[in-house]
Amino acid sequence: MVAIKILILTGARRGEVAGIRWSELNLQAQEWNLPSSRTKNNKAHTIYLSYIAVEILKNLKEKSLPSLWVFDTGRYQGGGHIHEDTLTGVIARLRGTIKGSKKRKEDNAPLSDLDHFTIHDLRRSAATAWGEHLKISPHIIEK
Repeated sequence: MVAIKILILTGARRGEVAGIRWSELNLQAQEWNLPSSRTKNNKAHTIYLSYIAVEILKNLKEKSLPSLWVFDTGRYQGGGHIHEDTLTGVIARLRGTIKGSKKRKEDNAPLSDLDHFTIHDLRRSAATAWGEHLKISPHIIEK
């Protein structure tokens, strides 16, 4: 659930969020510095973190075992981050869908009343909100 919150708060791609390393974060400066090797366009960039995102990450760090990754699976001896498809699965479970099916199966799931949406829809919604509500220019949002 924390990874989903970070997706919503940053508008980052699911693979970027799944593989966040603590070393990429400067929580004091409220920055997430993505190296070029982890971006779609192979260009390093900085994601500025809101106060809420920083507080969530600080709280997570206090409760986490030492790891290179923010979202360590705990399954591997040397450590390893969650797979990006894990985030897709979380959304599906919250919506009450069964793995491999887009048809709703559980009406009592927390998000069962919502229309179908994907992880990428969260990214698009964040970009739309930044443009419409914060009046940020499209070329700034793209950066």
